[in-house]
Amino acid sequence: MQLSDIYDIRDLDDEEEFLFHHLDEEDLSRDFAVQTLAHDQIAHLLHPDRTSHILELYRDFGDARAQDVVARKMLDFDTDRIVLIRGQVLLDGYHHVVAAHQLGHCVRCLDLDRPCTKGDASE
Repeated sequence: MQLSDIYDIRDLDDEEEFLFHHLDEEDLSRDFAVQTLAHDQIAHLLHPDRTSHILELYRDFGDARAQDVVARKMLDFDTDRIVLIRGQVLLDGYHHVVAAHQLGHCVRCLDLDRPCTKGDASE
């Protein structure tokens, strides 16, 4: 699977978009296998600043808007949604990951640090 399978390529090439600043040019042409991030692994995901855990940030700073988004995602949880990580750093899917953790679910992800190599099967 390539990033263009789940994102509009114009958004990935737009300097105003968050992801633009966290992608390497090679990421746009690489293939990635969809992986499963287990419920307990979610607690280890970091903010892109690499010093804060996503769940702690939500607990400490999640405002009413963020809480509303998470609540809506919990009501209609999308098991097919794919989040984007680079190692332990969450790049896209913050509200989805928080909702999954609160529901006790795992999430599907693409890890930009783990592109497919020849012979790997991708979805």
